[in-house]
Amino acid sequence: MVRSEKDMYEKLGFKESSNRYGADNGLGYWGRYQMGEAALTDAGYMKNGRFTGKDGVYSAADFKNNPKAQESAIRLYHKKTWDYLKKILGDEGIKDYVGTTINDIPITPSGMLIASHLVGYAKVAFYLKNEGATKSSNEDYYFDGNGTHIEEYMSAFADYDVSDITKIPHKPYAPKAEMSKEIDDIKEASKKLTETKISPFNQKTVLNKINELEQKGQELLKSLKSTDEFYNVIENYTREKYKQCKNKPKGKKNEYINNELTLEKYKTTKKTVQQQALPLI
Repeated sequence: MVRSEKDMYEKLGFKESSNRYGADNGLGYWGRYQMGEAALTDAGYMKNGRFTGKDGVYSAADFKNNPKAQESAIRLYHKKTWDYLKKILGDEGIKDYVGTTINDIPITPSGMLIASHLVGYAKVAFYLKNEGATKSSNEDYYFDGNGTHIEEYMSAFADYDVSDITKIPHKPYAPKAEMSKEIDDIKEASKKLTETKISPFNQKTVLNKINELEQKGQELLKSLKSTDEFYNVIENYTREKYKQCKNKPKGKKNEYINNELTLEKYKTTKKTVQQQALPLI
């Protein structure tokens, strides 16, 4: 499922103000997206420190009470921000970065756009041109005022369709850092379950775990375009749990994993996820 421009602004608005159009931080930043004088000037709503009257906005109070103007302003500001990036990186140069990774962070138009909004377009351009290397004299160069690193924003906003703003056709990207962490989390959970000294899991519990992994697998398939690593996790988990349980007393048969049912569920899971996911990649 494609995450839309609207989805991106919902997420950004929540981060900036919990999506409150009337928000005012008392430091000259207003509205859902906490826009200040510089951003509003780029968007055409202020000039030389005064509001221009655009869309009926003559004051900060007008701006806070006008959601439509705020939605227009943020998009105009982001179009201007994208133009600034293109001036530094070049129209074709900026496209060359799209689809690459730096420090396992996917470089996408939406990630660049929101990182520019939160950290500054000049820092985003510097980050790209120097492949993530910072200025030696300033180790905090890539952090914003809240102590958040530019790569966190690049990753968190990596896969939204902002083609109306950037004029670069949207393609689903693989957020490698996030997906690698997802695989690591699954492996760790599997390892803990395998090493536990509590009584072996019953059939229902294991099947529920496989169902959970199946859902994660669908996401991984779409993002990583690979089934191998995910299914190795499921297969190792299933076979290890069965190995622990298969020699238990017959009287405990219903309490422990049934090999045929568990592995049959695994095969069905694999086939189902492949059928559903492979046409998407």
